[in-house]
Amino acid sequence: MRRCSGHCFSVPRPPLLVLEVGCGNSQLCEELYRDGITELTCIDLSSIAVEKMKQRLLSKGCKEIKVLEADMLDLPFEDEFFDVVIEKGTMDVLFVDSGDPWNPEPVTVSKVMAMLENVHRVLKPHGMFISITFGQGERSSDNTEYTEKIDMPSITLFHEELDNEDYIFRTNLDDM
Repeated sequence: MRRCSGHCFSVPRPPLLVLEVGCGNSQLCEELYRDGITELTCIDLSSIAVEKMKQRLLSKGCKEIKVLEADMLDLPFEDEFFDVVIEKGTMDVLFVDSGDPWNPEPVTVSKVMAMLENVHRVLKPHGMFISITFGQGERSSDNTEYTEKIDMPSITLFHEELDNEDYIFRTNLDDM
């Protein structure tokens, strides 16, 4: 069990090829680097975010980390290339203008599925996709006079409970 960013993850031991999707100004790659994972590639759609990340990483001596401008909906990597793909709040961006997050617009669903298909494509067999997302705490019914508050407790799963699991977020790609 490894501790990273205050969370416990059981991940295969290095050397790992890791992709961080939508790195923005996150310090996640630096923390992974300090934990001994040095084969890191970070991508972001924003050229400004990419340039600032490159400068920050160089100033901190993390010169091995690759930072690229790339679209998560069309990943520019070979099939089955990465051992681990991590996104931290990046998928949430797809839901910003989608209306009701519990019933997203078809275009939003298409974008989310494109991202997941790309992640699946670039992951090696038995690779791991880690999705860290902000939970939705409220749900409105169709009746505008009624709002239901759903309290979702945080869930902690130990490695033993995840045996034979490939993803925490699952979708059946065969049904598409």
